[in-house]
Amino acid sequence: MNGSGESMDREDRHHRRRGRDDRRRSPPALEADPHMAWNELRDRAKDEQRGGGRRHPYFDRQSGDNRHGSRGQRHDRDFGGDNDRHRRGRDNDRRHESNDNRNRDTFDKSDEFWSKESKAKTKSDDKDVVKEKEKPNLLTTGKLAEDTNTFNGVVIKYGEPTEARKPKRRWRLYPFKGQDSLDFIPVHRQSAYLLGRDRKIADIPIDHPSCSKQHSVLQFRLIEYKREDGSNGKRIRPYIIDLESSNGTYVNNQRIDAKCYVELFEKDVIKFGFSSREYVVLHEQSKDESDDDDIQDAEEPEVCCAGSRTFVQEGVYDEFVRKSAEVAAARVVGDPFNTKTVQGPQVNAQQLNKVMELIESGIKEGATLETGGKRIGNKGYYVEPTVFSNVRDDMRIAREEIFGPVQQIIKFKTMDEVIQRSNDTIYGLGSGIVTKSLDNVLTYSQAVKAGTVWVNCYFVVTPQTPLGGYKMSGFGREFGENALYEYTEEKTITIRLANKNS
Repeated sequence: MNGSGESMDREDRHHRRRGRDDRRRSPPALEADPHMAWNELRDRAKDEQRGGGRRHPYFDRQSGDNRHGSRGQRHDRDFGGDNDRHRRGRDNDRRHESNDNRNRDTFDKSDEFWSKESKAKTKSDDKDVVKEKEKPNLLTTGKLAEDTNTFNGVVIKYGEPTEARKPKRRWRLYPFKGQDSLDFIPVHRQSAYLLGRDRKIADIPIDHPSCSKQHSVLQFRLIEYKREDGSNGKRIRPYIIDLESSNGTYVNNQRIDAKCYVELFEKDVIKFGFSSREYVVLHEQSKDESDDDDIQDAEEPEVCCAGSRTFVQEGVYDEFVRKSAEVAAARVVGDPFNTKTVQGPQVNAQQLNKVMELIESGIKEGATLETGGKRIGNKGYYVEPTVFSNVRDDMRIAREEIFGPVQQIIKFKTMDEVIQRSNDTIYGLGSGIVTKSLDNVLTYSQAVKAGTVWVNCYFVVTPQTPLGGYKMSGFGREFGENALYEYTEEKTITIRLANKNS
């Protein structure tokens, strides 16, 4: 054994001097990538040994198995120094395995680092998605932008159409959440219902984060239809309009267009945003279908803004009246979808009757009818463009809002007179002046009691300039920086200073 030990020491020193290149060479597969190939060969050999398959000769010679070790010892007794090479082979195995373990630890730590980074990135992405859903919806109206800047809240007033009616039939919404049915909601008690998730302002609550505070409106409207006998009738039907909500309103799984009325029928299914709650539209079964809310009552007018008084100085009065009548008579009245049409119909029969009644009052009170004054045909609510001259300030057509195609031309002499007569009204939304004199512009615009004064133009509205009225024409201002003041309150803070520095 001592001789074998001396021979092993000499050979070890010999290999250390010559370097590792002269030792037993690795298999050819290890030449390109020693660590990767060595792992592959070792794992394959271990699998074959577990399964009883053919063993790899390289591992048979260098394996640390007891059986191979005993064979190596017998071989060493027979042939002397060969066992030294087996021991060096096992040393090489240990070196490769230690390198593999270090590399494996490095890879594992690296994988752990990247997995943590990817998880953190996923969490940040999830946060971004949540933030994206929480962005305010600015589509319904520019007032929401003002709310974003002031944080005091905005009330969006829903203006009912003139066809809005309270239904006679008892319509109901039957909510379902999955397979569970909830208590039905009666919707026949008023003409409109605001749908949203804020119970303080909504008539029908929608408890889901994706639903806007004011999501949509359920509206009952009066519409015309053909009866079975061929005659024309009217009935009240439910409609729904989406208020440009972030996630939309769905009828029978179809998203409806925003700001457009969609008629609802029995057994239609309504869904709001990503909510799992669905609403089935039904009505009571006590009435016969032929009744169907058939009514014959009058329609309601709309509310809008218009200016109708025209003050003309006496020097050009007659010529202005003549040209105004010519322009009015040449206006094209008809279908508003026709590009050649200048004037469309009145909104409904009630508004038509109101306009015609005011025209008759002007004639009776002594105004001169220059042109128009009659209804056009019997179909539709069309009125001839009408021009009155010699109008006095006490006439109804000069003091009431007509909201129709009727112009009153009033004569004046001096600037002071026209200012006094212009202010002799309960309204004060807008006014205009057409002149070449800058002095007249400054004098009139400062003296007239109106929220807006247009010079050499009329009804030019821009989002940068405030718009509002005096007296009975409302309060506050829209548009521009002034619109923000309606959502804020001024506060005065006074601080006593112990030592003055000035």
